[in-house]
Amino acid sequence: MADDNQDPAALVALYTQMFALAGAMVGVCLTVIGVLRLLTEIKGYRTLGDDLVAVDGLIFVFACIASFVRLKARSQRQRRLWQGLTDTFFLVGITLMAAICTLITWAFTHMHGGQ
Repeated sequence: MADDNQDPAALVALYTQMFALAGAMVGVCLTVIGVLRLLTEIKGYRTLGDDLVAVDGLIFVFACIASFVRLKARSQRQRRLWQGLTDTFFLVGITLMAAICTLITWAFTHMHGGQ
């Protein structure tokens, strides 16, 4: 995706939003880890979910860093490189988050016998 034909101000706005959103998703991941740990302590439930959410949090940290570097990059070549990395990390993070939500929902549904 070349940014030759795209509005530079729109790209700055987009990657500023991605920077903020990726940082917010790190916070969401930390909250989910806390809730899952609490459930583990109180109810004794064990899932792979908290480990996967920790990995997902790191992916969002990488997306946040990549978008920051993209905003600071001076050359068009560097901007394209970091733009692609930001997009990739963010999409992988969102996809993994959806898969984790599915896994956790499935695990809790089956722990209670589907009730």
